[in-house]
Amino acid sequence: MITAILLAAGASRRMGPANKLMLSYKGKPMVLHTLDALIASKIEHVVVVKGHQPEAIDSIVGERSVQMVHNPDWEKGMTGSIQAGVGIADPGTRGYLICQGDMPDILTSTYNILYDEFHALNNEKQILLPAFKNKRGNPVLFCSSYRQEILTHREPEGCRELVKKYGSRVSLVEINDPGILRDIDTPKEFQLRNKRWFS
Repeated sequence: MITAILLAAGASRRMGPANKLMLSYKGKPMVLHTLDALIASKIEHVVVVKGHQPEAIDSIVGERSVQMVHNPDWEKGMTGSIQAGVGIADPGTRGYLICQGDMPDILTSTYNILYDEFHALNNEKQILLPAFKNKRGNPVLFCSSYRQEILTHREPEGCRELVKKYGSRVSLVEINDPGILRDIDTPKEFQLRNKRWFS
């Protein structure tokens, strides 16, 4: 089993007053692009981590078959949200796929490729990263053997330091999906990407 940890807790301050995850992007709230792609994929378990405006996230997620968890310390950085999701993942989980809610263009097929590659390698120490034209992207997939290190990690903004620490164990998976490189942080990025879709 692989558990996807969908990070939807941040306040998206660079976007201005709006919560970017709830902005209408290509016809629906941004965060739902990632969530629906994960639900449609081979990933067996999806955990949505909320923090900022949790009621709004609950409303958007609705009746989808996912597990919700609230990170009360969401203002302290992304790592706490990752830890909240990993902490309640099913005990049978073999891998944690760390997904950002502001990367709505990643394809369902990309999640399936990572899923298949993880099971094909069958290495209890593996870390998988997707790459597009040799550029590393997201999401990162950690084997569950890293659970304790993730839960005690102190770097506030994610698990990049763990990826660096265990660089020799990282497998790059070349994927034809530029969405793995594209997050949306600013109003300019949001307007440009949305405008291209509607034009």
